[in-house]
Amino acid sequence: MIKKIFQLLRPFWGALSALTVFVFLIEAINLAQPYYWGKLVDGFFKGDSSQVAQLLWIIGGIMLADVLLDYIRTIIENGKFVFRISRVIDVHTVTRASSLSLGQITSQNSGFRQKVANQGSNALQNTVQMALYDTLPLIALVLVAFMFLFLSNVILGYIVLATVLVSLAISIPSSIKMAKTVRKYREMDDKVGQQYSEILRSLPLILLSAQEKETIARYKQDYTQSANFAEKIWLKYLTIVVLPRDLLTKIGNLLLIGSGATLVLQGSITAGSLVTVLAWANMIFTRTERFSKLLRRFVIMSVDVARYFEIVDLKPTIAPNHDGFKIETIEQCIEFRNVSFSYPESKNDNNALHNISFSIKAGEVCAIVGHSGAGKSTIVNLLLRGFDPQEGEVLVDGKNLKAIEIGSFRKQVGYVEQQVRLWDDTLRANLLFGIKHPELITEAMLTVVAEQSKISSFFDRLPNGFDTKIGENGVRLSGGERQRVAIARALLRDPKLLILDEATNSLDTINDAYIQQAMRDAMKGKTGIIIAHRLSTISHADKIIVMEKGKVAGIGNHTELLASCEQYKNLVEKEGQVIIS
Repeated sequence: MIKKIFQLLRPFWGALSALTVFVFLIEAINLAQPYYWGKLVDGFFKGDSSQVAQLLWIIGGIMLADVLLDYIRTIIENGKFVFRISRVIDVHTVTRASSLSLGQITSQNSGFRQKVANQGSNALQNTVQMALYDTLPLIALVLVAFMFLFLSNVILGYIVLATVLVSLAISIPSSIKMAKTVRKYREMDDKVGQQYSEILRSLPLILLSAQEKETIARYKQDYTQSANFAEKIWLKYLTIVVLPRDLLTKIGNLLLIGSGATLVLQGSITAGSLVTVLAWANMIFTRTERFSKLLRRFVIMSVDVARYFEIVDLKPTIAPNHDGFKIETIEQCIEFRNVSFSYPESKNDNNALHNISFSIKAGEVCAIVGHSGAGKSTIVNLLLRGFDPQEGEVLVDGKNLKAIEIGSFRKQVGYVEQQVRLWDDTLRANLLFGIKHPELITEAMLTVVAEQSKISSFFDRLPNGFDTKIGENGVRLSGGERQRVAIARALLRDPKLLILDEATNSLDTINDAYIQQAMRDAMKGKTGIIIAHRLSTISHADKIIVMEKGKVAGIGNHTELLASCEQYKNLVEKEGQVIIS
């Protein structure tokens, strides 16, 4: 983990090296002040006014140098490090997350992933800043202080050193052992945090189901369990680490004062020297105590950082094949050849697809129907290369999808899914997302697409037209309106392959009929795939594939399937309508 942190910090090595030098200089200057304070005390006792005046000038110069060095250090920190490190970490997070396969991204709980990423990113930034602002100055001060201390008096130096070593021997092993317990607490806290997010997201459902008291009671129970566990961890830490450490520090201070006073009475050192030694020792003891607190925070943050790296360092399950064949159109066909597939989390022999084969010619509109869980969406997942099949091949114009540079293929695809994803931005920005040259899209083109997708039916409600903010995930639009925006976005891309995955599921019957007509017009000259439960939406399909428990139960047009496919007849009868081809 430390190696990974250093790799992230590589762009800042120059600034960090300069900061390290300044930190040591500043701490050396800070430690020089007690030395001259001691000399000042001796000067007072001697009554040497010229020495006192000279020492005051020296101390004033040291203070001025401290201010100037700290000013330069702050400029380097802020200009070269502080305002950039968070962006570097965030860019690394987004870059690594976007390198994962579609399957990995969609199979993870997005709330959990975001929480771990946020916690880890914050912990990583805090770890680096703590190392820079707290740990490095602490180490610098202690090292330089011990050097000055031993040069001043070896006996007193050994008393301070022994106190510090025993204190660290108590703190470090106990803090490291806490890591496993802290991780368990973080996992409990994740569960509580996820529950909190789900409650806020599902408030309408909770209220409509009259489950307010029950939901809050469950949340309080889990939260209390997590809080009690955390309380036990820190109580144990206070008892095992903090109490013995603080007692030891007091004993060490007492021994130091007693030994120092004895040496003064014996004439081995001056009173001023004792003042200097006590000041240095106090600095060391204070920083050692602070180090124990920092160590505890490092342990907590190391757990979050480790979990962060577990997520961002996931290896993509699908190799992107950047050197693969770049596809610019679909000229022949899409083919599934003897494809079998099971999801990674599935149990043995629980295949989502069983040895399926079919082809869709370029320019052909193909509908895929079947009950929930029949394998319809899995076919789309494999075609978009969210996953690779364990057996068989997915071919585009005769080339295995694995051999094609996946970005070039996805640029040919317009995908409208049931769960629409929209940016917290304007309607225009959402429509233009994914367009290679958005500056070439005119108002007239947007208006045509708005008519096709029936955005025009609610356009007069948008105060700023295409430049109206639609809120997070389109919260200011209804479900059907969001669906229409997704359809318009796909049409604007002018894709070679248009995939509609329950794309009109949220629309009312009237708008559904309008959009189906628009879809028929839009699909002319394109290859189309329609995933549908509502069989009325596939009346214009050239080919219908019927899926049943991961297998192809039938292929043909509506008339052919009514005559030859029992599963298709059952679907039609259950919907209670006759589809006119």
